[in-house]
Amino acid sequence: IARPAPTPAQRAAPAESARPAIDVDVVLARCHLKAEGCTWAIERRRRQAARDNFPERIKPTDDALAARAKRLPDCYVWPLDSYVTLPDDYNLQTAANLYLATAEALTAARTIRDRSEDRADHEEAYRLLAEAQSALRVFLTDHDISNDGDQLDAFYWLRDRAAVERIYIDRFMRQDDPADPSLAEDIRNRVAALLRRCEEQHAHRSRTRQLLGKADYHAKKLAQSGPPHSADDWVKLAGAIEELVERGFKPSARELRDLLLPVLEHMPDDFTAGPNLAKVLEAVDAYLASRENDIEPESATPATTPEVERVRGLLSGRTAVLIGGDCRPQTRASIERAFELKSLNWVATRSHQSTAGFEPIIARADTALV
Repeated sequence: IARPAPTPAQRAAPAESARPAIDVDVVLARCHLKAEGCTWAIERRRRQAARDNFPERIKPTDDALAARAKRLPDCYVWPLDSYVTLPDDYNLQTAANLYLATAEALTAARTIRDRSEDRADHEEAYRLLAEAQSALRVFLTDHDISNDGDQLDAFYWLRDRAAVERIYIDRFMRQDDPADPSLAEDIRNRVAALLRRCEEQHAHRSRTRQLLGKADYHAKKLAQSGPPHSADDWVKLAGAIEELVERGFKPSARELRDLLLPVLEHMPDDFTAGPNLAKVLEAVDAYLASRENDIEPESATPATTPEVERVRGLLSGRTAVLIGGDCRPQTRASIERAFELKSLNWVATRSHQSTAGFEPIIARADTALV
C-alpha cells in the first residue's frame, strides 16, 4: 500500500556515496503509476461527490493501484495517501502531466542516447528532462509534498549522464532556476516532437545502410560475373543508387562512385539510366577526366584486336567526333593512336544541352565519324 509521508529527516536527499544505482525502468514505472494515481484521484473525488457505491465503484481501483505500488520498490503514490490533503482537480491533472513529462523525457533521453548519432539531439533531450524534473520538483514543493524519489532519481541520472557525455545543461539544474509546472503539456509535446524526429532520422539511416548494402551486393555480383552481366543486377544497382541520391547523397559521393567504377565499362548499351543515376554517371565521368590530367601519357601503341584493325582501316588519317561527358586527354590520345586518326574532337556536354554548339563540328567536311 502507499506508505506514510516521510519525516523531515527522511526527506533529505541521500549522501552521494550512499546513493544506489538508479534503475530507470523502475523510475518510469513509478512515474506512470503516480500519474495514474493523480487522474484516479480526480475521478475518485467525482464518484464520491456523486455518492457512488464505494465497495463496487471506488475500493477496487484503490486496492488495485495500492497493490501495484506495493510491487514496486520504494513507491510512494501520494495521491492514494489518505493523510495527504490533495490539490484541486486542475493541479492534480498538472501533477499527472508532470510525472508523464518526466517519464517521457527520461525515455526520450535514454532512447536518443542509444540511437541517435547527433549530439544536438542528446543535448535537446537532456534539456527537456532537466525542465520536466525541475517543474515536477517545483510542483511538489509548492504543494508541500515531500521530496519525490522519482524526481530525485531523474535529476541524478541526468546529472551523471551529462557529466559522462560532457554535455552542459544550462537551465533547470539548480533550485534557483526553476521550471514552470504549468508548461507540463508543452514539455510533453516537445518531447514527442523530438522523439518523432529522431525516429524518422533513425529510420532514414537504417534505410540508407540497407540501400548501400544492396547496391554493394549487386555491384560485386556484376564485377565477379564478368560480361554479359545480369540485367536484373543492373536494374537493382541502379534502383538503389536512384533512391540513395533521392535520400540526400550527392551524385559525386565517393560511395556511389566506388560502386560503379569496377563495372562501368560493361554497362549494357541498351540500359536506360534514371535521372539520379544519370547525374552520378556524369560525376563519375568528370572524376575520371580529372584523374587523367594527372596521369603520364602512354607512348606505346596498345595491343590491337581484329576489330580495332578493321576500324583503323576505315578511319586512318581521318577525323572523328566524340560527343558526351568530359574530355579525357589520355583516353583521347589512346583512341587517336589505336585508330591512327588525324584527330579526335571530343565535345564535352551535359544533359539537356542544346545541339547548336556542336552541329558545326559535325558538319565539317573532314569529319568521318560521330
